[in-house]
Amino acid sequence: MKTVLFCIFVLIPKLCFANIEMLEPTIEWLSGFDSENIELGVDKSAIKFAGCNQVTYSASFNQALTKSASLEMSLGYAKGRHSWGVFNQRVSFKELSIIPRYQFNHDVSIGAGVTLQTSTEFKSAQGVQLDLPKNSEWLLNARMNGMHSSHYWEVAIASQTWNGNQTLSSIFDKKVTNNKLELQYKGYF
Repeated sequence: MKTVLFCIFVLIPKLCFANIEMLEPTIEWLSGFDSENIELGVDKSAIKFAGCNQVTYSASFNQALTKSASLEMSLGYAKGRHSWGVFNQRVSFKELSIIPRYQFNHDVSIGAGVTLQTSTEFKSAQGVQLDLPKNSEWLLNARMNGMHSSHYWEVAIASQTWNGNQTLSSIFDKKVTNNKLELQYKGYF
């Protein structure tokens, strides 16, 4: 229950329309958590050059449920503006990820969960709006320690599905699915 309230009041402030005075009791309540059991992170990445400006925001939450089990959640938002003369356009989407994870030992953990993404919205300068299909991904992944404490290997089996909407019904009459096997090395500097 505390996890759900945390997400509502801290990670999604636009939904509660709260000012700082209203959030003070919530912040005090959250300060009572054992800081060793909760990890919070906010990331922003951007790319900008002539004609292109893209920004991605991500808020992550990781809470230890037991000695071996934890819950990883993230909320993301991406937006972009492309300016190429009469071909100006804006792009945006939102994403939610929930992955429960089990730690087998110090080196290996396994997670299974879902990532949901809203329809990608395209808006052009000519007034044309085109929404791509919604996207959902179910995955099973394993993480192993890398060459440094902030690095790790990740092997994932995932099934990603796009559900067609009325705008693109001729292209996406049915669900389109992509099954994949990924091997990644991730490091934070």
